[in-house]
Amino acid sequence: MSITSSGTVFIDRKAELKFLLGRLKQGQNVAVLAPRRFGKSALIAQVLNQINTQKYLTCSIDLFATPTPELLSTKLFAEVLRNLKLHKVFRQYLQEESSLTQFPEILSLAKEFPGLAEFSSPEKDEWKLLSESLEFPDAFARQRGKQMICVFEEMDCIRHMDQGARIAALLKTKLESSSQTSYIFTACHLSNIKQITGSGKSAILKEENILYLDFINKQVLSDSLSKKFSRLKLKLPRNYLESLVSLTKGHPYYTQQAVRELILSYVLDGNIPKQKELGELLLRLEKDYLEKTWESISRNREYVQILLALPSGSTNIYPRLMARGINVARAQKKLEEMGILLKNEPVGYSIADPLLELWIQKKLQP
Repeated sequence: MSITSSGTVFIDRKAELKFLLGRLKQGQNVAVLAPRRFGKSALIAQVLNQINTQKYLTCSIDLFATPTPELLSTKLFAEVLRNLKLHKVFRQYLQEESSLTQFPEILSLAKEFPGLAEFSSPEKDEWKLLSESLEFPDAFARQRGKQMICVFEEMDCIRHMDQGARIAALLKTKLESSSQTSYIFTACHLSNIKQITGSGKSAILKEENILYLDFINKQVLSDSLSKKFSRLKLKLPRNYLESLVSLTKGHPYYTQQAVRELILSYVLDGNIPKQKELGELLLRLEKDYLEKTWESISRNREYVQILLALPSGSTNIYPRLMARGINVARAQKKLEEMGILLKNEPVGYSIADPLLELWIQKKLQP
């Protein structure tokens, strides 16, 4: 375990980190696929932290936070300018709506990258601006004589944007013409990025450059946690860590939360919560998230029936649910694309979020 730049615990994924860095240094595009909260962002942060900034430029875009063409354009320009430490000046230029002449650093760049001047135009065209902003990372890299590493996180969000299809088509066109930029895409499922990356020989993302994140190996995780607690000189009951990992199933986010709550309880009260108490504590902490997740799922009767049946075992849900008129294969596929289910051969589907599964068992099942 280590601490990320954001101050959160990063549970080591050394092999995955090595894989991504190796591909990017070869100039390849890569994708990291996993359900929400599986550590995609933490892993990407480690990649960007370890990239040699003398050789590479970077920019990182969270599509969840940029749901409109104008917000996406603004973020792209700002993140590229971060390489020159001009992102704050650029934000000031936007906020003050002043003449570009008052910002000489931006004015100088605008002579080569006219899109920067478009923001101050009273008749700015958001689609022209988006087009120029999508070209900016690669054009800036060529001008600087370096390779750009450009991250697009939460690619799943594009399909939910008001003009998502148009944004996706424009993004695809610009990415295909890039020559000095390697892209990192993150999403819950491959189907959510194929509209951008294409398929077949013309695809800008090769199958061998796709990284699928899974639960962390329980034994590796237990050993890592054991070393951490030894350094803290915190004695735990025998098999306690195995029980903790069994509760979280090796889920990165919930393991991190469990460890924090364990340490907090010990520091404040001198007690270590029992496994059952730890589970209840996590359910209380994540109550709003779990309820909102269930609210979005429960609008679809088929999704509800699948999730209620899965904890009982995925092998025999077909006959039980098909008898109720439920298209099991279709519902499972959709839930997988949403990041709610994971497909594990040969076992079949399972609920990706162990706390959501526990919440369902406690709240909804008889």
